[in-house]
Formats: sequence, C-alpha cells, structure tokens
Amino acid sequence: MHSNRVGTRPRRRRPGALAAAVLTAATVGAVMAPAAGHAAGTSRPTETKQQCVISVKGDGTAQRCFATSAEAIAYGSGGQIRVAADATTHDAVVALRAHDVASARGLVPNRRAVLVSNIIGIEYDGSYRSGAAKYFSVSGDCYSGSTYGFPKLSTYGWNDRINSAQTFVGCVGQHYDDTNYSDTMVSVFGTRDDFGGQNNKTSSIKFI
Repeated sequence: MHSNRVGTRPRRRRPGALAAAVLTAATVGAVMAPAAGHAAGTSRPTETKQQCVISVKGDGTAQRCFATSAEAIAYGSGGQIRVAADATTHDAVVALRAHDVASARGLVPNRRAVLVSNIIGIEYDGSYRSGAAKYFSVSGDCYSGSTYGFPKLSTYGWNDRINSAQTFVGCVGQHYDDTNYSDTMVSVFGTRDDFGGQNNKTSSIKFI
C-alpha cells in the first residue's frame, strides 16, 4: 500500500506566538540564504550522505534523490525555499523553520495560492541529525487537520534506519516499530536527536 493522505483531525495552532521568532518582511528574504554562523557549543551535523525526497503524488508516492540538501529542499518545497548550493541539512532546516513561522504570521504572500509542496518531516539514519536523510513532502500541512501516512518504509529502502528526526508545518511524526502503524511508537514534534532503544526500528510513520 502506497503512502497517502490518511484523513483529518482537529486543527493545530500555527506557531505565530513563538517568542524567539520576531520576523519582518526583511527576515522573509533571509529564508533564501543559509545560516551565516552558529552559536558556540551548538551541534552542527556534518553533510556526508545522499538526500532523498519522498513526495505524495495523488494516491501514490515518488522518491527522488539528490547530491545536496539545497536540491532536496528546493524540490521538496516545490521551489518555495532555496538555499546556497553548498548549504548543509542544518542550513536547510534553519530556512524551513523560518519559512514555517513566516507563513504562520502571514509574511509569505499568497501562501495558499502558491503552495505546491511542504516538507513535513526529515528522517535521518544517524543520531543528532546526521548521515543520509529522507525528506517527506506533501501538498498540504498538518495545521489544517490533515494526516499523512507512510505504512511501509521498506518501500523506500528506509526500514529500520531512523535514529533521529525533525517535523515541520505543525506535524507530529509518529514512528512505529512495525508496518501499518503498529507496535511501539516514538512521537516527534520539532526535533528528536536520538530514538534511544528505538534506534533503527521504525517501519512506518504517520504525520498528524
């Protein structure tokens, strides 16, 4: 069974009240560029592996892989977000977070009109957001109450590979130990740098 849109649930509040994110129109332009620097002591994952985008296409899915995070984020976001060609996954995530908050505050013009795709989650095969990554992309978000299911990760060569994850556009990623959303579940909202005893055990994911 291919991944598809599962259904709807009560709407989740957009992150418009994030105190640390004071965005202006000028800030939205910064989404197009990678982060210039990082605070002392901040972990910055090393970019070493292939980046693949799993996108929902009608009732099925398609997977396309890229050599760089810049290509993956541009494709997965339907061209909404672009970063420098040498940007790392960390830089891409900074841009994704900024775009998410800017959209919630109405600073992205005609968002619904231009919305082609959104990256709802990034799943890494290494702890602390390292190694190869899969970007999960859909035409929509989780704020509206929609849910998206990927019942068999082996379809994408990603069974029992996930060790850390990040979610976006209001989504909670439910990571299940078995296919079809069964057995032990690890929930991720925002960032989870290590799955502990559930490392390398995820076989299906539902984003709600």
